[in-house]
Parts: sequence; structure tokens; C-alpha cells
Amino acid sequence: QDCFIAQHDTPVTSPTFSSTGELFSISATGEILRYSEGAPEAEWNYEAWGSSSGQPYGLAFDAHGVAFVCDAAHQAIFRITRTQGDDGMSRQEIEPYVREYESAALLGPNSLCKSATTGMLYFSDSGPFGETSISNPQGSVFAINSATQLLIPLCLNSLAHPCGVALSADEAVLYVAETCNNRILRFAQHPTGVFHCSVFHQLSGRFGPTAL
Repeated sequence: QDCFIAQHDTPVTSPTFSSTGELFSISATGEILRYSEGAPEAEWNYEAWGSSSGQPYGLAFDAHGVAFVCDAAHQAIFRITRTQGDDGMSRQEIEPYVREYESAALLGPNSLCKSATTGMLYFSDSGPFGETSISNPQGSVFAINSATQLLIPLCLNSLAHPCGVALSADEAVLYVAETCNNRILRFAQHPTGVFHCSVFHQLSGRFGPTAL
């Protein structure tokens, strides 16, 4: 059954659930919004939960309620937590989680997802729209080991605007939307930790997929 949640004056993207089941999204204003269910058949309540003070695209949470945010303006992934101050007020704490690979700045992380079993964080690095394209396929897909914060390239500087990412239910396969080539890529692990890339599905007709 369809359920109307909220209407916004500005576009919102990246609907995401936290580990406790709360719904979040990202506003075009740069705010991270948190929703709470209202009265039956009424619009949900929402509030600003945090902000990366830039151009946030992707959003994911770990099991402890820590948010990881892709920010294209800062060309970084930020780690955001909420802490309780001495005055009882909740405050945001934000720190860069990853900014570069081998001393080279990222183009601008786009989308991300997190493994519930290993804690591995996967993300696409496309830059702003037009930064990478068919004529300039410089986009990448990375994984970050949460224990070591080691950045692992799954596909480096060879994709045309990689965008949405998603893990399969058993977390053995990572799917990536390569927007400008209008296709969905599949990164299969065999053995564990070693990824092999293939084309999962080639679309046709409209412009490429952006979210998975």
C-alpha cells in the first residue's frame, strides 16, 4: 500500500534507513533530514539531523548510528555522529573519512553502501555530472576497510560517471550503475576480497541508471 510521507519545496534524494529503522534523506539545500511517522494518513514529521556543509549525494549508516556522507563539493566522504552536550543539546560531530587515493584527490564521491557483516564501505567516485563521461571515463569504484581505513580500488579511473551502488542480499556481489554507459556493472568476489567486474545488464532507450 502506498504511503504519503512528506512534501518538500526542494528536491530530496538518497532515502536511507538507519540501523534502528529510521528514515533519512538528503535535501538539495545540503541538509540531512530525519523523518518520524505522524498520525495515521497524515504527513510525516521531519527535521534537520545534520549537514556536510557542501553538496551531499550519498548517505549510509553503520550499526552504531554513525552516518557516512558522500560530498561532491568537498570531494570527500564525511563521518557524522550526534553527541549530547553538557547542556543536554544534541550536536553534530563531523570529520573527513576519506579524501584521496595515493595522494591524489577524489573526483567527488557519489553513492555508497556499507556491509552489515564485514563493515566494508563501498562507494562510487564520479565527480559532479559531466566530470566523467564516455569521452572521459575517469570514474572509479572503491572499498574501504573499516578496521584499517585502507582504500581499495575495485575499478580505477575507467568508468563513465559511476553512480548508484548496492550489495546483494548475501553481500557477495556489488552492483554499480554506470550512468553514461547506460548499464549496470557487477563486481563478484572470488575468493573473498578479490573482485571481478562484468556487465550485469545493458539498458537502452533513455539516459543511464542513477540509483540502485
